[in-house]
Amino acid sequence: MKELTGNNIRRMALFIGLFFFSKIAKAQENTPADTVTQANKLSKFISNAMDIFTGEKGRLTYGLFPVMDYEEYKGFEIGIMPVFQIRPADTTGMGEFFRPTTILPEISYSTKGHISVELDFISFTKNKWNIQSRLSYYRLEDVFYGPELPSGEDNISPMTTDRVYFIGEVSKNIGQKYFVGFKYDLTYAHNYDVLGEALTPDTPGYGENMLVGVGPLIKIDNRNNTVYPSKGGLHSISYTYFSDVYGSDFTYGLFNADFRQYFSINKDKSVLAIQTATNISTGGDIPFFKLPGIAGSRMLRGFAEPTKYVGRNTFLSQAEFRQHIWWRFGSTAFAGFGNTSEDLDKTLFRGMEYVYGFGGRFQILPNDKVNFRVDMGYGPSGKSTMFFSVTEAF
Repeated sequence: MKELTGNNIRRMALFIGLFFFSKIAKAQENTPADTVTQANKLSKFISNAMDIFTGEKGRLTYGLFPVMDYEEYKGFEIGIMPVFQIRPADTTGMGEFFRPTTILPEISYSTKGHISVELDFISFTKNKWNIQSRLSYYRLEDVFYGPELPSGEDNISPMTTDRVYFIGEVSKNIGQKYFVGFKYDLTYAHNYDVLGEALTPDTPGYGENMLVGVGPLIKIDNRNNTVYPSKGGLHSISYTYFSDVYGSDFTYGLFNADFRQYFSINKDKSVLAIQTATNISTGGDIPFFKLPGIAGSRMLRGFAEPTKYVGRNTFLSQAEFRQHIWWRFGSTAFAGFGNTSEDLDKTLFRGMEYVYGFGGRFQILPNDKVNFRVDMGYGPSGKSTMFFSVTEAF
């Protein structure tokens, strides 16, 4: 098999995009009536193709879609993601901001042997309980970044790791938009076949580890939609405490503040989304694989080495402009900045790292704004990173 590189993936995505838009441009060269006919034929063709993988039955909307991704450390990844949304049978008394139940399983495999199995669950019950959870298993070739070498080169230790996460939150709606509850985090990790000298047995998180954490959560959520909000905001503050009292191998605390706001422009044809978030650690050592980070498909997109940008304390801010183009197609442009630090001081806000990028969107469910997204991010290393995923980054 021919090796797939980042450039090959980007060329493939660019070719697909140019092919599609060339069809639209060709239609626009015809008469107005022909243009409408061409566009209708194209949308009908895609709709018929999508009907093979999507459908509705009563309160259930479902779909089955491919998952694709490419990152240098894991290679080309491909898999499948079923999507299920269940609308409430009775919305009486649920208020203006009732939510459907969303279930997102995913399984994927990469050319470098990475295995990923995920199950996301989001539910808002008639009794106004909000339940969000993610159960996941990963086997991957990871990289640990130690202190930079005197030569200026990265000091790394590649390894194989098995990880299981059960992370989520349970909260109760009080009033129209206020939620009070708790977060939980159960993580198991086994790191082995370690190479290089950066990761040693003295490094917190080396070998086999179990972490158990729980703590309070407060949210203000008045978004008009949880999957694709165009108005309102989601503001949350939480503190998760990991302790040997619960059976955790490490004892420390993690304070998180996450503020997101959404602005509708031109009757929801355009949306401006803004996020600012920070993590502050307290207490003892944190295993390296649980250090907060600023890079990833749902954080700052543009870092080719996401595990390099981690620390006890983090700060990030980003904005994204989302534009509906035609039918189920849309586009985005985004930019952001962030930093990490070991100590909670002014160094956290010095030497910010900047990213920017753009993306395409396709609405995969006919009546719900669940988007398949392709994002291309550019970061400080001069490299670009492409993400394929379902639902928005934030």
